[in-house]
Amino acid sequence: MTTNEKQKFTAYLQAHHIHGKTISDYLSRVNQYTQWLQSHTHKEAEQAEKKDILNYLHYLQTHSQPDMGTRQHTLGMINRYYAYLLQNKRVIKNPAQLINLRGTRKQRLLKLFTVEEMQQLADAHYYLCVKYDVNQPNLNLRNHIALLLYIHQGIKPQELNLLNTEALDLRKAVIKIPATRKTNARTLPLHATQIGLFYEYINNVLPALRNPKHLLVNAVPKDFSKDLKKINLKFISFKQLRASIITHWVQTQGLRRAQYNAGHRYISSTQNYLANDMESLKNDINKYHPIQAL
Repeated sequence: MTTNEKQKFTAYLQAHHIHGKTISDYLSRVNQYTQWLQSHTHKEAEQAEKKDILNYLHYLQTHSQPDMGTRQHTLGMINRYYAYLLQNKRVIKNPAQLINLRGTRKQRLLKLFTVEEMQQLADAHYYLCVKYDVNQPNLNLRNHIALLLYIHQGIKPQELNLLNTEALDLRKAVIKIPATRKTNARTLPLHATQIGLFYEYINNVLPALRNPKHLLVNAVPKDFSKDLKKINLKFISFKQLRASIITHWVQTQGLRRAQYNAGHRYISSTQNYLANDMESLKNDINKYHPIQAL
């Protein structure tokens, strides 16, 4: 890639909310691909076909990237490069778009919570740990607020650590979740149960903490998940709660809105949760089909 090409591709990536080291990784891997094309096929990227990309991936498997996941990552970056070329009308189709490497790890289906079950988990935690546990009220309230962010906004632990008081707009009842290396920023509505708790937390708890600008200081301790497992044996991890609410968004709001809510960079990440949706549908069919009732 020429210097000019790198600058244009960098601007394209930045416009799609990709920054920092990730851009460097894109430039490095795409440059390796274009150099391989020139040396092995005497083609420019614009002239490459699907078979050329498959040959390059086979070359990586035998020379530098035996791990399937790493090659899948490289393929994703090549795919994004061709999307850039397509946008600039330098190609008429994306030869990497329909390539699917066999053997890549699929999204593991989690035992999902329904929205009602997650609300019951939150209610039980509130009454057992916030309202009646007087030993550590500030810690319990902070944990409960974090739990609600997992349940209603599908937040990730990395995003939780980045939240500050400026992320909250209680007048509009929204929270701004910042971007991370893997997720996009988004603004999501607060649930009715969150607003009063945030007021109490900000006014009564946060001023006493060491870093009042950080909304949830030190995030959530590891033993918090143990408390939730005692409340509901179905609880496995906070990832399970995120998967549950994303699946609910896919079912009720569609893929594009679910992609925005989850902060997914690519629609393919959101499509993984269609597997959870289909599994839920299959369970309903097995449960309610007339044959099963005989």
